[in-house]
Amino acid sequence: MLERNLILERCIGVDKNDSRAVEWYRKAAKQGHAGAQFNLGKMYENGFGVDKNDSRAVKWYRKAAKQGDALARHNLDRLTDKLSKEKSVEM
Repeated sequence: MLERNLILERCIGVDKNDSRAVEWYRKAAKQGHAGAQFNLGKMYENGFGVDKNDSRAVKWYRKAAKQGDALARHNLDRLTDKLSKEKSVEM
């Protein structure tokens, strides 16, 4: 399933379709696939195939990080730091 997602996202032999990639990432992520959880976080953080949503990105990065995904941990730390700084500025 993850291979299909990567094909849709990276245009390997098919037209690029971020929203379809998100659908497949979500299916795999809900089944506990850390790579799909990371990729879904990336899609939400960047607004690829979905509306940009940092809180959903954090949710999916956190799930992947809990499974030991180091890049997800890095992105989670970076994004939560960014969000806390933005909150401080708003106050």
